[in-house]
Amino acid sequence: MISDLYSLFENYGKLQKFTQLEFAYIDRVYASPEQIFGIASFETEEQLLDNWEKSADELAVKIQGRLNGDLRDLKWDIYLILFVQQYDILTINRKVIENDRQYFKKIILTMKDHPFSQKLPLTLEIQLEDELIVFNDFHFLQELKNHLETDVIERIGSGFFEGDYTAEDTLKKIVSPYVDRGEKNEN
Repeated sequence: MISDLYSLFENYGKLQKFTQLEFAYIDRVYASPEQIFGIASFETEEQLLDNWEKSADELAVKIQGRLNGDLRDLKWDIYLILFVQQYDILTINRKVIENDRQYFKKIILTMKDHPFSQKLPLTLEIQLEDELIVFNDFHFLQELKNHLETDVIERIGSGFFEGDYTAEDTLKKIVSPYVDRGEKNEN
């Protein structure tokens, strides 16, 4: 199973494996300009409980502590992956470790979490339809209409809020009341 986890990182094109540093409690480190992942594996939950803090300290000292210049902001995008070669671990132990925010985020993976890609912050997969719109012009105009007084809505005209007016029509509607009232508007 650990080989599946390594393969996931090896095949993720943006990450490079660190080969220049030696670690006692970390098995591998992968990095990109956006993220750093340290991986530590344990055969049992007991080994995890005895050594996860040592793994975190080592990653913090050897990697996080050496980030300088433009790389300094990467300290907010470091993840320690703690892989336990068991089906699962006690929920309380998982929560205590994963909720620890000293240095960086910790993610525990067990055999139960396979496939691992769903638990790792590698990619954000969004299925785009024809258009991804959170708040478009129509929504804005409807919200605006809800905040205007009735006489203003009547002067502007309902076509404005339906998007029926061209930009030129809208400009004329807005500017025409302020044109010198002594002259006739030739438009």
